[in-house]
Amino acid sequence: MTTTTNAPTTDASTTDAPTTDTPTTDTPTTVDPSASTTDVTTVGSTTAEMTGSTGVGPICGDANIDPGEQCDDGPSNADDAACTAACQTAVCGDSLVLAGVEGCDDGNVDDGDGCSADCQMESCGDGKVQGLEECDDGNAADDDACLSTCKNAVCGDSAVFAGMEECDDGNLVDTDACLGTCKIAKCGDMVVQEMVDECDDGNMSNADMCTNMCKLPTCMDKLQDAAETDEDCGGGACPKCALGKKCLAGSDCGSGVCTMNVCTPPQSCKQILAADPQAKSGKFNVDIDGAGPLPAFDVFCDMSNSGGGWTVFYAASGADGEQAMVSDTEALVNNPLLFQAYNLSRARKVALSAIATETLFVRANNVWMKADKPAFDANLVVPNTTAKKAVNLVTSNNIMAAGFMGYANFNTASGGDFGVSVSPDGPTCNGNTVTGFDHHSAAYRMLNCGCQRHYLYSYSAGAGDNDAGYDVNTALGAWAATDACHVAEGGTFGFYAAMR
Repeated sequence: MTTTTNAPTTDASTTDAPTTDTPTTDTPTTVDPSASTTDVTTVGSTTAEMTGSTGVGPICGDANIDPGEQCDDGPSNADDAACTAACQTAVCGDSLVLAGVEGCDDGNVDDGDGCSADCQMESCGDGKVQGLEECDDGNAADDDACLSTCKNAVCGDSAVFAGMEECDDGNLVDTDACLGTCKIAKCGDMVVQEMVDECDDGNMSNADMCTNMCKLPTCMDKLQDAAETDEDCGGGACPKCALGKKCLAGSDCGSGVCTMNVCTPPQSCKQILAADPQAKSGKFNVDIDGAGPLPAFDVFCDMSNSGGGWTVFYAASGADGEQAMVSDTEALVNNPLLFQAYNLSRARKVALSAIATETLFVRANNVWMKADKPAFDANLVVPNTTAKKAVNLVTSNNIMAAGFMGYANFNTASGGDFGVSVSPDGPTCNGNTVTGFDHHSAAYRMLNCGCQRHYLYSYSAGAGDNDAGYDVNTALGAWAATDACHVAEGGTFGFYAAMR
């Protein structure tokens, strides 16, 4: 009996592998009459159903979502696509970077490891504080509280924090243009800026050892600073102040006199010498009545004889035609220290007498005679005045004696305007002296008869023109006699008179 050979079939329920048919031979098939046709048909039908229409099982990439697949985009599947090469939907944390959506994927959803929980590259400026960042404000500005480096703004980071810092030079040095506090260096900040400040005491006062320009005070800085009492003067270290400048003491003033904190002219040569013991004899400016009506003027000072400090008010050369000692006519051109004719007004003599306690008469070779009273009093300016007083005398060679000194401003046409005489009183050729003077003639009121008993007298028997010269009748120590009673015009010696 002829039989038909069929290839074995694989049950589709047990395998997904494709079914393969073995081709038949050309030998005719003899059907066993006893075989059921129904069985043959059933076998053929079952075989076709189990192998499928294509003969190929489901695979990832076939564009069909098969069991176990989350997606299948066919040839578009890729590990950087929305559907991965394994037919899984791309998600953050799958270790695959979804192009255009994810910046990274490190297989976890943790922040702070370089790839954020939403699969973005963690970086400064992303608005999230992560990793080694101290801050992250989402911008690249360096003038706020968080720098573009995601570090907190601090003084010394080379970035100026707006509204908080004035400067930031990247260091904490205090001696440059930006302090360690990030403030701009300026005078008064108590920090000495190199090459700019000489000092900085933290205040804006010039009245100390650092000016408000942070310079050390000098006597040429056009400021009143340090111990100065006025601009560049006074205080001991700087030159003395000129008249009208501020002062605290006479030593601050060139004049030696400080009145109500203002340098004023001295009233006398004595004040000048007191202020400057090294002062030399010569011309100085004084205001002998201080706040009185007389203006300041130049006088000559004797700073050497009998201790110095003498204000000269009169001088005679011995020539004819010179003013008398009581004259009100000023003669200020000459130098009295050279025994040239010189005379102050009566008002100035009175003002000088008011502040003086002594009178000095000086002749050549520094020979002098000193009285312990001023030469005049306030009545010198009163007409028809006679004044005389007892004095103590001493000479340059220290010979001492009692005496009288007086003046008259009338009856002096031929002399007798001023005299110094012997004490006690005694007889003259025409009577006796009374307080030193006998007043025997109306032509020369303060001249004793025969010029007797005079250490100093004035007399002229000539024209009677009020210009009598001066001489010495009676010697006293080095103060030698010159002429017993000189009657000619002028005198026989030059001298000057001063008060102190």
